[in-house]
Amino acid sequence: MGVIAFSALVGLAVAVAVVGVVLFFVGGCRALGRMGERPWLFLVPLYGPYLLFRSARCVLLFGVALAGVAAVGAFWAMPTGFLQQFWVVPAAVVWVCYAWCVAAVAECFHAGVGWQVASFVLAPYVLTLVGAGTGPFDHGCVPVVTAPFRALEGRLWEHGGDAGLRPSDSVPPVEVLGRHGIPADSAASPAAAKKPARHRA
Repeated sequence: MGVIAFSALVGLAVAVAVVGVVLFFVGGCRALGRMGERPWLFLVPLYGPYLLFRSARCVLLFGVALAGVAAVGAFWAMPTGFLQQFWVVPAAVVWVCYAWCVAAVAECFHAGVGWQVASFVLAPYVLTLVGAGTGPFDHGCVPVVTAPFRALEGRLWEHGGDAGLRPSDSVPPVEVLGRHGIPADSAASPAAAKKPARHRA
């Protein structure tokens, strides 16, 4: 009986993982489409997920997730043994970064707090559902859930340690959409006039 139960649990975990991978791509494509990007761009390795993180104003989290993916690959490349099992640690970091991004995207879609909490458990499902909803994506929204990371991005910018990346919360909405230039109304706003020159497009 124990073997049957274990087999059933393993089968359920595999099924959830497979469905989650499918929804990762489906939800990413739908979300980018609602943001004004071409949906198929999410299928482009690295660049597609980067667009999602950038639109959610958490570029720094994308860098952490990228480092986590590299660490997972490094552990997998090790000979079978004790150290190889530690791939779970960077994999968990990647998941947390992705879930945090989905929570920020849900906030930009004006989803409730429940959706943001659910993102840390069922991120691919949440992304697919909010991407398929009827509410518009708010390009002016600066998600509260990613505020600590935006503050860190700002400090990195001040010390020149961000390799030229501007803080993600200072990216103008049209640049988030993959276009360039500053909207006419934002150029005339008092907040835009007070920003340092390096924060302007």
